[in-house]
Amino acid sequence: NIFIHDSISYSANKDEKFNLVVLGKEILPLEYDAIHLLSPELFLLKKHDKYQFFLANSNKFIRSNATGYFENFPELMLLSTADSTSILYSKKEKAMLLDKVNSYEQVNDQYGIINTDEHIFRIFRMADLKQIGPKVNYIRLLKDQYFIATKDNKRLLYLPEMDKVYTIPPLDDIVSLSSTVITYTLNGQYGVHSLLSDKVIVPPRYTSIEEIDGAYFVSYFDQYGVYASTGKELITADYNNIKSYPYNFVTVKNEKYGLYTNSGQQLEDTIFTKISVFEKAVKCYTKEKMVMYTISEDGVFGERKEFNDYMSIGIEKEIYPKQPSTRIRFGDTEDVNRFGWFRPIL
Repeated sequence: NIFIHDSISYSANKDEKFNLVVLGKEILPLEYDAIHLLSPELFLLKKHDKYQFFLANSNKFIRSNATGYFENFPELMLLSTADSTSILYSKKEKAMLLDKVNSYEQVNDQYGIINTDEHIFRIFRMADLKQIGPKVNYIRLLKDQYFIATKDNKRLLYLPEMDKVYTIPPLDDIVSLSSTVITYTLNGQYGVHSLLSDKVIVPPRYTSIEEIDGAYFVSYFDQYGVYASTGKELITADYNNIKSYPYNFVTVKNEKYGLYTNSGQQLEDTIFTKISVFEKAVKCYTKEKMVMYTISEDGVFGERKEFNDYMSIGIEKEIYPKQPSTRIRFGDTEDVNRFGWFRPIL
């Protein structure tokens, strides 16, 4: 029998012995019990119940203690050996890349995870067939673009495109990532962590988080609060709604309104029936009184003034609260949506 693959042939005689012929030249003699073609230049040979890997292009044996098992990947092959390790072989380079590999996992088209030493893992990059990133005890790919790892009881985030490693807190998943912070989940709750300072900005105890103009608006079910980008809690998550303005926040609870500065200072309790925000002033109303604050050009609140008997006509246009594209409710839009203007204040 003669078996032909491109310019390579291997034949068997009546005793079922095989040889290997390349371009008309006998490379291996007629003495093998089986010859398996793994790739155009790589063969698995069997002789007297022993296996060997053979490279026809270089006419040499890779390993004499093969087991006969192998795993086939798009660009690589993992060739099993009798010492419980494997050889990582590149089809493109037609050569052995690594010897004594404990395990290999192809996680996507760009990367694999390789284990060469006991409990030591690294990332294998397909573009240049190199190991990259830190040596770690455990690693997994998230969202097809970055890796979560553990090393010496520390949790690490590795960004292969930037070749940067950051320390991170315990987490289940990363919701979003920027160059400075990550929004993550732990036990179903959301938090924010600074990559630069390695500090938690928002602890993972909220059902949703949105970043707006450098502040983090959080909610725990139907209760809302605000954190600064420094990690300071500006407003506790104890309100039904929060309206965000350039220099202040208006909180809403049980249909009553309160006032905070954007640095988290509480100016007024949540007792007012209405609060109107203008470019240079804020007015807080109840049936019995009006409280007014002036606002300087740099956003500093002036002295508190209270009027028990008042009647004022305001012709200033109210400032519209910020309306981010978020599931968290900030501000009322009914007047503008219906009429295109704000109601005058009497």
